[in-house]
Amino acid sequence: MRLFLLPVPGRGLSFYFEPDPEFRTAASAGDGPIARTKTRILQIYSQIEKHFPIAERISRRLRRAASVEIIHPPTVAEDEAQRRFAELLRSEFGKQLIWTAVDTALALLSIPLALLPGPNIIFYFFAARAFAHIMALQGISGYPKRLERGQARLESRSEERLARLEELILSGQVDGIDELGRQLGLSQLCSFYQRACKGTGWHPG
Repeated sequence: MRLFLLPVPGRGLSFYFEPDPEFRTAASAGDGPIARTKTRILQIYSQIEKHFPIAERISRRLRRAASVEIIHPPTVAEDEAQRRFAELLRSEFGKQLIWTAVDTALALLSIPLALLPGPNIIFYFFAARAFAHIMALQGISGYPKRLERGQARLESRSEERLARLEELILSGQVDGIDELGRQLGLSQLCSFYQRACKGTGWHPG
């Protein structure tokens, strides 16, 4: 799993990873009400997952990650990159714990709506969110344990091409950001910056 530690004007450094097709909605395991409910929750999840906060999506991917490689600008030391990764996990654990409780409670309260005829997605939405938080918690708590047991790896390395990134962002050179993204295998890099820089005064040229 590749994580990029990227400069965001006005907001410091932010982790980013390129979404992958790892998660796929499974076909229904049966025709019973429980199987249909589970399938519907997974379908809703797969539709909304791309809109989740990036830190939550990183946490979820850690569930199955055998290794994490942090790729950072040359101005950031390796130990600093790994320290920020550890801080991300600590911060996300508290957030995911709270939202697991909130969305689970809301899902339980909305169960009667799921029994009504028609496309009542309120229950399924909150159930999908609770499911996502639980998977994120599993990633956050499980990955460090695998590291301690030698069942996972954490590495970091400097990437010289990231040195140009802040200049490209500040000058609004969208084509340059897209080209750098292609070089790094990050097809959605420019879209990430358009979202991350909202409210900072940066606009694509």
